[in-house]
Amino acid sequence: MSSRVATGYVKETTARVAGGHINAMARRLCVDPADLPIDAVALHFAGRSVSSETVEVYSSSLKAWRAWLHNGAKSFADERQDIDYSDLDDADLQAWARKMRRRKAKNTVDGYIRQVRLIARSAGCGAAELTAEDVEAHIDEADDRQMARKGELLRANTVRAKLAAVRAFCRFLRKADITAGLDFELDERNSSTTLPIPRESLMYLLDCAEVEMQDPDAEVALNAKRVRSVLLQQSTMGHRIHEAHATDASGLEYRDGRAYLPLAQFKRGQRQAPIWLRCSAQVEADIRENWPEGGRIIPEWWTVSRTRTMLVAFGLRHGVIFHTHQLRARFATDMYRATGNDIMAVKRYMRHRSVKTTERYIHLDDCDPVHDIAYALGSDLTSRPPVKPAPLPGPRRVVAAESKRWLAEIQ
Repeated sequence: MSSRVATGYVKETTARVAGGHINAMARRLCVDPADLPIDAVALHFAGRSVSSETVEVYSSSLKAWRAWLHNGAKSFADERQDIDYSDLDDADLQAWARKMRRRKAKNTVDGYIRQVRLIARSAGCGAAELTAEDVEAHIDEADDRQMARKGELLRANTVRAKLAAVRAFCRFLRKADITAGLDFELDERNSSTTLPIPRESLMYLLDCAEVEMQDPDAEVALNAKRVRSVLLQQSTMGHRIHEAHATDASGLEYRDGRAYLPLAQFKRGQRQAPIWLRCSAQVEADIRENWPEGGRIIPEWWTVSRTRTMLVAFGLRHGVIFHTHQLRARFATDMYRATGNDIMAVKRYMRHRSVKTTERYIHLDDCDPVHDIAYALGSDLTSRPPVKPAPLPGPRRVVAAESKRWLAEIQ
């Protein structure tokens, strides 16, 4: 669903940040902004680790938005507003904002402008005159304020956002990156964590998708096939959402009896040479059964945002609130347990640069109770053999058996 904020709300309050919060919650919950429920903030952040300050800011934005609606405003803009950013007091920022507005989302433009303007104001100079010392001094001051309030430094994600905005502004000015020599020890800072989707919820969504695949409505059945494929790719192969979005079923290849799938690679929006990953048994069976003709699983003309919205909306329709990155966290946690707590192996497969990033995906508290008991007490203390997990439903067993027979034939 395209994000649409009431025109009058943005113009009357001139609070682009608050408008961005409303848009974000509406997209996450797949509703019109006017239909946001009173607990929209709690639903928006369900399954994600955020600070109390962030929740308070979103809550105040929702409160102001509901109050504005209560006063009688009901009309919405049919298209996203083309804001000219004429209220900016810096000509360079105005030109940068207008250029970004042609190809970036409004929330991204607002975030970049806000960060660069904050740094310029703290330095007391124009945005184009910023230096590395100004950026370092601004982040150090923000660290001091955060330390005084909460006893910790800024989160790594916050520092990365500030540095990314400055780098993008430097590229616009066609000058050297002033953040190149700065080191804020990001690996040592706290970062937001990604909680894995509960296994029961994931299995429930897969079952719901299989049921809808038998729907007489061809469009409903096709979307259910897409949902199931993306769920399996993210939870059993650790794909990011944009990687699952670009998967081509025609790329499935067999080498020495093993299935491999090309993983699309992008750098600054440009497609790079793919890398080949061993295909999981679940994804292999899904492609052979549901996509035998090959081709893109997700239409090429779809955006990644639309694919993400399709998954989230499917979960909401069946009572499961989750974020697509929680599927990747589910894979990381399961793989960490399966490899005997070998975090370096998980890091390599997740394609992370730092092991600190991998640690944020692994949550041992979110595992099967039987495994938790076995690891806590030791197998020698149990008086009975471990309970086997419940067998998979019939259709999945049939697909697995057919896959094994097919592999035996080609070998």
